[in-house]
Amino acid sequence: MDSFATKNTEFFAKEALVYDDPAKCFLTKVIADNILKFDVLNQKDGDVVSNDDSVVYTSEDVDIQFSGEIDVSPLWKNKDLRVMDFACGTGLVSRNIVPHCKSLLGIDISPQMVEFFKTKFTGNPNVQAKVIDILTSDQVPEDVHDFDITVCSLAFHHMEDPASVASTLSSRTLKPLGWLFVADIDSEGAGGFHDAQTDEDAVKSGVAHKNGFSASFMISTLKRAGLQNVCVHRNISLEMYVPKKRYCRVPGQTEDKTKIAPNGETLYAKTFSIFVAAGQKPASS
Repeated sequence: MDSFATKNTEFFAKEALVYDDPAKCFLTKVIADNILKFDVLNQKDGDVVSNDDSVVYTSEDVDIQFSGEIDVSPLWKNKDLRVMDFACGTGLVSRNIVPHCKSLLGIDISPQMVEFFKTKFTGNPNVQAKVIDILTSDQVPEDVHDFDITVCSLAFHHMEDPASVASTLSSRTLKPLGWLFVADIDSEGAGGFHDAQTDEDAVKSGVAHKNGFSASFMISTLKRAGLQNVCVHRNISLEMYVPKKRYCRVPGQTEDKTKIAPNGETLYAKTFSIFVAAGQKPASS
């Protein structure tokens, strides 16, 4: 286990207890929604789709924005899909994807995160979770192979070598013509997810790439991993309310937008952008 993996294991052992806060629930809904809607089958290799700057998901309007049935892309209309959620955490992204697949396996290196994941799906035999580090393990269980889709959300910026991670996910988890989806911080978008942290504090919490990644970097990374039909949907902007310690003003900002949480804490509106990148494993590799 490398140094960043060790830091992440230690950090998320503590974070698991408080991970499922309203901001994270909102963020993971946006991520899952955009993974499910990204029409990768109708993109060309190297395509970058960008949202207009005026389109912003807001946690205040989450019930309106996510009301009704999701109009998923053609890829996700196949109800026989086997899906892996790599670095699954407590299962917040998975619970939004489970209705659109036959089965889902979450894997994570944090035992604490996996335990919280399991509590969300008690009684559902089609949703399982394992504690395993497939990036370094010499042997991987038989059921951790040949998935139609592998998703990875907000984990690549915790990985020191994203290209190596993408290559391993492709070779070890996907079946031929399977798809890898990576959602993470858009370095070219507004604001920043970890901008309230110093570089030193970010590293201590297992963050290897504090500012995230550009669309061009992700296209290059997924292609280096041997994937084809690589495409990116970027500038997916969000505004969510976070505690003071996770907030800082963006350049040019002169006023804070706040609200009071039920516990009396003052929360601050934070704006940042994410992307969804995708690539397909070749028929033979």
